[in-house]
Amino acid sequence: MERKSIYDSADNQDRLILSLLYASEQQSEAFLKINSLGKVPAIKDGDLCVAESVAILQHLVAKFSIPDHYYPKDAAARAKINKYLCWYRNNTRESANLAIQQPRSEKAIKTAKTKLSATLDMLENYFLKGYSFMASNQISFAGLLTLSEFTQIERFAIDIDKKD
Repeated sequence: MERKSIYDSADNQDRLILSLLYASEQQSEAFLKINSLGKVPAIKDGDLCVAESVAILQHLVAKFSIPDHYYPKDAAARAKINKYLCWYRNNTRESANLAIQQPRSEKAIKTAKTKLSATLDMLENYFLKGYSFMASNQISFAGLLTLSEFTQIERFAIDIDKKD
C-alpha cells in the first residue's frame, strides 16, 4: 500500500506519514510494531515508538525547539495547559468520538448531544474563561487539540443545536 506523506523536511531526514485509516492500515503488522494497540496517532522516532496525541506532543517538545506559547516552559503556565490536556482525553475527545460515531441510534445521538453540550459548557465556562485561547492567552497544544476535535465534529457529526 502506498503511503501518503503529509510532511517531508527539506533534507528528507524527517517524515510524518499519514496513516490510511479508511484502509485499516493501523491494524497492519507494520503499524502494530509502532503501536501494539492499533490506534492512531502514533509515531516512530528512531527506535522510540510513542502513541497518544498528548504523549507525542510532549515528546516532540522535549526533542525540538518550538515557540514557547505552544507548551510554555513556565511551570504555572504549563500547569494550566497540562490541566486541560489531562481533562481533554475523557471529555473533549470522548465527546467528539460519540458525535462522529457511525452508525448511531437515536439513543446514541441523544447521549452524544448530552455529553458534547456538557463539554462545551465546561470549555466555555472554565477553560476559556478569562482567556483568548484554551487555558491561555496564546494558541497552545490545548487549543490545537480542541480545534482538531471540533473540526471533525463539524465535518462528520450530528448537529447539536438541532432539536430532536
